[in-house]
Amino acid sequence: MDPEKKKELDRALRKRQLKIGLEVTAALIPIILFLLWYFPFESVGTREGTAVSVTSQQSDEGTFLLMVVVLDDGQKVTARMGKRMSYKPGAKVVLREKRNLFGFTNYSFIRYKNG
Repeated sequence: MDPEKKKELDRALRKRQLKIGLEVTAALIPIILFLLWYFPFESVGTREGTAVSVTSQQSDEGTFLLMVVVLDDGQKVTARMGKRMSYKPGAKVVLREKRNLFGFTNYSFIRYKNG
């Protein structure tokens, strides 16, 4: 086969593969977004840990506070907390653990643990 013809066919093949890849991606994005919306985070229980620090984060809804917590198993996580919550460094805390269909986990502050 002529080298020029081969280059032209290779280029056409790559162009077709790219087009198919973009079409598949364009079809999957709405499906994934729908699944995230339809199967939101569901509570899977509570976790306990120790409050390490607090920080804030901006979102479209405004500013919210995040408490950095080291869970009893050693994992470091952030937990969303109410704006009027007081922060007690080193205190034991109880967090609500939520997980979605894809296994993503988030935490929210419930209360300080007594004792």
